Amino acid sequence: MQIDWFTTGAQVINFLILVWLLKKFLYRPVMETMDRRQQRIVRTLDQAQNSQIQADLERQRYITLQQGVEKEANSQIQRARTEAENLRIDLIAAAKAEAEQARQRWQKSLALEKQIFLEQSTRLFTRQFQTLARQSFQTLAQGSLEQTIIEVFWQKLEQDHQNLTALTDPIQANEPLTVTTAFAPDPGIKEKIQARVIDLFGPGTTLVFEQDKALIMGITLEAGGKKITWDQGHYLDEFTRRLDLALEHEIHLSLRQEKPC
Repeated sequence: MQIDWFTTGAQVINFLILVWLLKKFLYRPVMETMDRRQQRIVRTLDQAQNSQIQADLERQRYITLQQGVEKEANSQIQRARTEAENLRIDLIAAAKAEAEQARQRWQKSLALEKQIFLEQSTRLFTRQFQTLARQSFQTLAQGSLEQTIIEVFWQKLEQDHQNLTALTDPIQANEPLTVTTAFAPDPGIKEKIQARVIDLFGPGTTLVFEQDKALIMGITLEAGGKKITWDQGHYLDEFTRRLDLALEHEIHLSLRQEKPC
């Protein structure tokens, strides 16, 4: 069989032309369409993936927000419980403090009543004691009570060399000697006191007389901050102590009787 090379060449050329035409007018548009569709699919997948990522982020944010809300709620509940407990403790402490203050006020009121009673009893005892002592001294000494007190005081002072020396030093330094008595001495007693002062401390001693009713039948000498006192206060102190014990005993008995059975 003889090959017709012209026909064969023409067919090859026609085939190549057909392939070129198909590629240009059919295959390329199809490929471009497929590429565009593939790109749209890729974009759609990317958008879907981004949407999924965004959804995951939103879900995680919601979970975090929910956990934060729960944590804050628990914190608020715990804070409320703590505040309630602190309030309860404060109220209990305030009630205890108020009860303690009431008890202290009652004790102060009781102590004040006791003090007033003791002061009244002390003043009454002092007046009675002074009256009886004055009468006794006047009977025994055949003179005034004031004269007797001064005589006893000078006798004790002359035997007390230490206190005499304590007064002598400031008097020699020209300090005045203050004589304080519970009574107002008459001129005769003042003259005797001045004579005794001159005998003990010298003629240049400056003498000042004062009266202090707080002294209980006594006399005080003072010079330059040094003081010598003799009175009957220790008797009154002992009486006050015994009266205090008796009052406390009566108060305890009264409180026990007032307690409910």
